[in-house]
Amino acid sequence: MKHMLTAISLLLVLSVNAQVKVSNDTLHWNANHPLTWADFKGQPEEGGTLQGQILCLNLGGFQRQSAHHQTQFNTVSIFDRMNSWMPEKDQTETALKYYQVMFNIYELHSRKMREAYALSRTSEDPDAAFKAKYGQSANERNTDLNKFKLQTKYGMDTTALETWRAKVDEQLKALEAYAK
Repeated sequence: MKHMLTAISLLLVLSVNAQVKVSNDTLHWNANHPLTWADFKGQPEEGGTLQGQILCLNLGGFQRQSAHHQTQFNTVSIFDRMNSWMPEKDQTETALKYYQVMFNIYELHSRKMREAYALSRTSEDPDAAFKAKYGQSANERNTDLNKFKLQTKYGMDTTALETWRAKVDEQLKALEAYAK
């Protein structure tokens, strides 16, 4: 229970530090439910400079019944419908593909975390292990997202976007054993 409270506290701190509010209207990543424009329910801020926005998160935690039980780690990729939006005039197939690949990158890193948890069968402190794996995953995910944005010119380079889509789909398939 102590470790679960620590994990919840960590998630709270991470979400507060990122100043992100997760609405109750969220989608968990699902291969059978690709994003649609109907999933983008947020409203742009008045006078804002963004042309659109997507909010995805990887939330994780762990549970351990007792010192004699194995720690169970979990992570999920979430799309926040109420904090994701795009003006109707900009809702193109290419833009939707761009956001779907971005959401897929989040799922890819969830699977990589699940794999890392599955492969770590040590008796290390689960709190420390969780923080280390979650932090490493967040850094790697942010690096991949930044490369994705730059290489696709924020979705404007459709050839690069298709290359990224294929690469991420291939990696997701390779980690199918770690899908939820």
